[in-house]
Order: sequence, then C-alpha cells, then structure tokens
Amino acid sequence: MEQAKISVLIPVYNTKRTLARCLDSVLGQTLKDIEIICVDDGSDGETKAALRAYADRDGRIRVLTHAENRGLLYARKTAIEAASARFCMILDSDDEFVPNACERAYREIVKRKADVVQFGTEIVCEEGVPESAAAPMRRCVRVKKGALRGEKIFSVLMGAGDSRWNLWNKIYETELLRRAAAYIPEKKCVMAEDFMISFIVLAEAERFFGIKDKLIRYSFGNGVSTASVRGKSGYIWFARRETACKAAEAYLSDRKRGGQYSEALQNWRKEFFRSTLYAWLYECPAEYSAEIFDEIVSEYGAEAAAEELVKTFGAWRAGEIAKKMSGARCLQTERKEIKTVAFFYHRYYNGGVERVMSLLIPKFQSWGYRTVLLVGEKNAKDYPLPENCPKIVLPTSIECGGEGYAKHAKALGEALRKYGVDALLYQAASSECLLFDMLVAKGCGVRFYVSMHEAFGLPLMLRGQAFASSPYILRLADGVQTLMRSDAALLCANGINAHYITNPVDFAVAGERSPAGKNIVWVGRFDDRQKRPRDAIRILAEAVKSVPDARLTLVGSSGSRAADALYKEFAKECGVEKNIVFAGFAADPSRYYAEASVLLITSSFETWSMVLLEGMSRGLPAVVYEMPYLETLRENGGCICVEQGDVWAAARAVTSLLTDETKRAAMADCSLAAAKKFASADLRGGWEGMFCGRAQCAADENDLRIGMQSLSDFYGRSFFGNGGGGVVAKGLRYWKTHGFFRTVSRTVLYVRQNGLKGTVRRIFGK
Repeated sequence: MEQAKISVLIPVYNTKRTLARCLDSVLGQTLKDIEIICVDDGSDGETKAALRAYADRDGRIRVLTHAENRGLLYARKTAIEAASARFCMILDSDDEFVPNACERAYREIVKRKADVVQFGTEIVCEEGVPESAAAPMRRCVRVKKGALRGEKIFSVLMGAGDSRWNLWNKIYETELLRRAAAYIPEKKCVMAEDFMISFIVLAEAERFFGIKDKLIRYSFGNGVSTASVRGKSGYIWFARRETACKAAEAYLSDRKRGGQYSEALQNWRKEFFRSTLYAWLYECPAEYSAEIFDEIVSEYGAEAAAEELVKTFGAWRAGEIAKKMSGARCLQTERKEIKTVAFFYHRYYNGGVERVMSLLIPKFQSWGYRTVLLVGEKNAKDYPLPENCPKIVLPTSIECGGEGYAKHAKALGEALRKYGVDALLYQAASSECLLFDMLVAKGCGVRFYVSMHEAFGLPLMLRGQAFASSPYILRLADGVQTLMRSDAALLCANGINAHYITNPVDFAVAGERSPAGKNIVWVGRFDDRQKRPRDAIRILAEAVKSVPDARLTLVGSSGSRAADALYKEFAKECGVEKNIVFAGFAADPSRYYAEASVLLITSSFETWSMVLLEGMSRGLPAVVYEMPYLETLRENGGCICVEQGDVWAAARAVTSLLTDETKRAAMADCSLAAAKKFASADLRGGWEGMFCGRAQCAADENDLRIGMQSLSDFYGRSFFGNGGGGVVAKGLRYWKTHGFFRTVSRTVLYVRQNGLKGTVRRIFGK
C-alpha cells in the first residue's frame, strides 16, 4: 500500500458493543489510502477477538496491544507514536465518522496549509439519555470557523474559560501530536486526556482553520467520561485530571512559556479541582468517599485541598465536609515520639486562652519538649515567652475564606515543616478554620490536638451550625482536651477521643483568708455577650441599698475607649459612679484580689474561669451566675450560685457576704481548699496520656446528666433565648429603655468594633 494520507487512531477498551459500528464507519471512508491504528488497552476476550477479525479482514488495520489497561491517555500515546501518515485523526471506539470525513478533512488541511483543522460534530444521544443533557457538550464542540494564526489559536480555543479542546473533532499534523505525546506520563489517566494533548498542540500550532461540516457522530451517554463517573473508579479518574495538568505544566516549564499559557493552565486546573470537589461532596456515595478524598489529596496535596475546600464551599459546610472525610488515610498520622509541640491561637494577649498558653508553654518546656507559638497577630501587650520558643505570626485566619485563607494555610504548612513540629495544640476550637487547619497539619505529618476552651454545647446558644458540625470535625482530631468531665463524657459518647485535663495555674494558694471589708472585685473583658459587666453594675446598685459603702472594682476593658465610656455612663445612670472603680486591663490582677472581700462573676458562660481560680486561691468567697458544668463550681462550698441573669438574687448574696463575717470566713476556707485541689493536678500525666493514645476513662452517669442538662440550657438561651438572652430581644429591650438615638449609636459602635461580617454572624448565628 502507498504511503497513507491519514492515520486514524482508535484506542479500544472493552467496547465490543460499539466497535463494529465505529470500524465500519472508518473502513467505509471515501478516502481509501488511510491507516487505522487500534490500540487494545488490555480489553476483554470478546473485544480482542473482534479486533482480530477486523484486522484479518482489512490490511489497513493495525492492532497494538497493551498487556494491561494503561488508560486512554497512554493508549493515545501508543497510537500517536506508531502513526506513519503526515496527518492524524482521532476517534473513540464508541463514535463514528461520516462517510467522507477523512477525505473532506484531508482536502481542507492541505488546502489551508494548516496545522489543525476543526470540523463540526453531530451529537447522538444514546437511548434513555434526554436531549437536554447534551447541551453542555454541544457548547464544547461548536466550531470556530475560519482561520486563526499564532498565539490567537490558543487564546481562542483554550483560554478565557472556553473548552473547545476535544481531540476527536479535528485533523492534525502528526508531528504536532508527537510533540504533545512526549509529555504524556506513565500514570494511568482516562479523563482530561483531551485537555492535556490539546493544550500542547494548540500552544504549538501556527495555523488553524475551522469548517462547519459535521464529519463525526459523537455518541453521548456511552463513554467513560459520562457512564462510569457514577462508580468508584469514575470518581478516581475525575480526581486524577490533575495528572493531565501536571503534564501541561511540564511542557510550559521545558518551553519556558508563561503569560496566557500559564494563566489558562491555572484557570483550568482550578476548574477541574472545583468540579472534582463538588462531585466528591455532593455525588460520591459515603461507602467510598474517604477513599476518593485520599485520591484527591494524593493528586493535589493536603494544603491545596484545604484552600480549595474553603474557596469552593466556605467554612459553614465544615461539618458536611468532615463527615465525608471520615476514615480517609491521609488524616491518620504516624504514632511517632513527640518532641516538638506547636501552640496556635489568634493572638497572645488580653484573654483567658492567651493566659493559659502563657502558662502552658513553659510547663511543656520543663517536661522536655521544644515549643513553637503560632499566632494570627502580634501586639505590644503579648504575654512574655521563653527565649527558646519562637513566635511565628501567620496571616490571620479569623475570617475563613478566599485568598486570605490560602495565605494562612501556606504559612501554617511552612512553619510546621520548618520547625519540625510533631504535634499541634490548637487552642481555637471554635475557629471556622479548625477543620481546614487540621487538614494542613496532617498533610505535614503533624498530630493534631484540640483544646476546648469553651463548653461543648456553647455553640447551641451562639452558633447553631457550629454545634451541628463539631462532632464530625472533632472525631478527626488525634485528641481533644476538655476542661469539664461532663464535656469529656459527651464527646466520648460521640466517638471522640476526649480527655479531661485541667488548665495550669501560676499562683500559690494563699495560707489565709481574704480581708474583711466591703470591697467587691469583678475581673474580665468588657463584653455584654459573655462577661456582662453591666450586670455587675446593676448588682452593685441593688447591694448599696443595704450596704451604702460597698465598692466595686471592675478590672478589664473592651479595648475601645468609646465603648468603655458607655459603661462609665451606665454606672452614672444607675447612681453608683462613686462606688465603682474602673481599673482597666491588668495582666496581673493579683493586687485587686488581695484588696477584695468578695469576688463577683456575671458570665453567661465559662469553660474554665481562671478568674474564679485566682480568687479562690486568695480565699475569696464568690457570687457566680449558675454554670453547673464548671469543674471549679462542682462541690465548691466557697461559691454562691444564682440563676443566670438574676441580678436581685446576686445582690442579696453579695450583701449577705459583706454583712455576715462568719459566713464569709467559712466560705473563704472552702475556696482555699478547692484551689489547692486544682493547683496539685497532674497536668503532665494528662497530656502525655493523651499523646501516647491512652483511652479516656468512661464517664459516670452524673457527668452525662450534667452534660445533657448543659446542652438543654444552652439551647434554651439561643437567639431569642429565655430571659431575653437573644440578640434581637436584647436590642429591643435596649431601644425601649434608651430610645432610638442611643440604640442606633450603640449599634454603630458595635459594628465598628466587630465589623459588618461579625455583626451579621452574631445576629444570624452564621
């Protein structure tokens, strides 16, 4: 036979049902001097027999065989390398050419002196497939009619979000295909293979022409890309489209090409990644979703997966995402010895979590661990750090979304690798980024432990969606520290490796009671949502009716002079400005405890309450809003607990302690005894027990009862909560009390302090 004008390349894999139709359409071409290269990609016996029969019947058919299935991309590589004609056309074994396809395509590419000629496609829907389902494919195969030259070929056919890069609706210079085939990897790939070859071909092409003639009949609903994606292997191939992108990336690197080529590659890579994640989250069956997620992480990396999950779905879907991840091997870290421990929180000043870290880091060092501190911001008021503990400031992750999170994730991964971190103690259990930071850490081989500085059920009151997500996310952690036995019981019942470990204390328990007198101390952040200093002012206003010389020292600040001024104005409105001292924030409030006779705590919720422990260590009896889940309040005779928000009951309790020295002295002794118990806790044993995988002891029935009671209480105080605890109810009450102008002014101040997003989330719980 004379030199063939066209090589028709047909990869074949288990397509006996459609193979005859395909080969008959090629053998019946009006252009006879063609060669037909069929690559048997490890097909079954029936398909092999059919190929042999056709090859025996017509000498133009050459059959090349792969001993095992190598995938469509590699099968095309084999065919391209074997082609002997000047031009090539590619056909899938479930499609067919119209009778004059080769002749018409050959005449056009010779006439136009083109490298690539595109022709039209007739889409034929298989039985049972609605015509509407083929609409996206029809957009992909539309023809760019006429001529294109140089870089415009790539920009029109591959750039700007276009997708006219199907291989089988074109005729090519064979040499052009060979340049692309050189970059086809050994790794099996059956999706986006058109993309990889077309990307290089269209970048290399100098002359393109498009004709409207429909020369191929494409069978929609019959191929690998559409039929098998519903099975496990289909999702795996979907995830492996990154293989094609990496091949295109290697080409750009070799040819030192950037600009529109690099930009187009990144855009397509993002599109492939995003569609892969959508398919995984919304379509992939639970039975193999973990395996598919492992495939995604294997292809893209844990850090990139975390970034794209945030961009694509947002943090509010974290629980749903965690549920689908459950069981993935990429989340299981090696049980190696822990030598370097990193601590993470948003900041390192002015707060209880920050204070705890400042105490815990030196303790870990004294136990022989190297330590690293990771924070979202640096401040002149930061607590001191040991000299050999580096402080790394990461891009903030408080607002979890978009490019901001991508920068944070990259910096987090770099820090964990640079300092050889073995375990990350994550102090921000309520962070939107918890799940995604966990994925980054585990991708670095770092074990991930969560410290819960808030009650497990607290999100029921503040962020309902966060509570629903929490169990799924925490199950993926290597361990969870709780500050309450009741929370440990609830978490363990949810399949979470939870351990009750107390926080450290940095004070010696005094050997004597607090002094007698009429001084009350309140310590905390000026925050009406949690600490409620206004309630402390109201309580004083009631107490002075019986004890006129009672004094209240408020130790703390909101961080804003304008906001602090509102509290002073409120004290004036209550008529007790002369009985109150606004002491401001104090890193060490010990002198205020030493001068006080009674400690007042008006928090709507706490998890540990370092303030209560500090007061107890000074022999201070306390009046506290009821929080039965707090370990510091359980079996503690040094505290009088009153119902949440009951200002009058709290005022009566304060008055009784200020006027009854015998009662105050007895309760002071109880406070000192309770403080000694917490000061002697075995912190090292608790942490190292969790590190070595020791099982959490089963909780008793009382712990579970308290835990369930707390959940019910938090839920009862959510949004429009009991006693007007909800945001809307509080706003309406404030309007009624202070009028329109004051309400608007206060709202503006709140928005300035918390930002628009923070305000919206506070109102709607998102």
